[in-house]
Amino acid sequence: MILPGVRRWIRISGWLGIFVAYIILQMYNYTHQPMFIVSLVIVILYSAYMLATSAEPSWYITSIMLRRIIICICLVSIIQGVFLCIAYYKLKKSRTIK
Repeated sequence: MILPGVRRWIRISGWLGIFVAYIILQMYNYTHQPMFIVSLVIVILYSAYMLATSAEPSWYITSIMLRRIIICICLVSIIQGVFLCIAYYKLKKSRTIK
């Protein structure tokens, strides 16, 4: 069962990747460090992955969702990780109600 509240937060987190990518691109324009290009590619790929797979059932398994949050916070973006944490909270809340 796809939970609309959880999916909404996953998609918001994915779209926030565009904002994060814009900031990284501006940092690259100021410094011209290749590290920012690598970071930009990682953020864009992870955001596209979140947007493309937000309706898949694997997002609604709490253990897999927690792994994805940790990966997102450590490797991608804290901003996106916060919104994934909100989705995780909604998922846990919906599991305990039933």
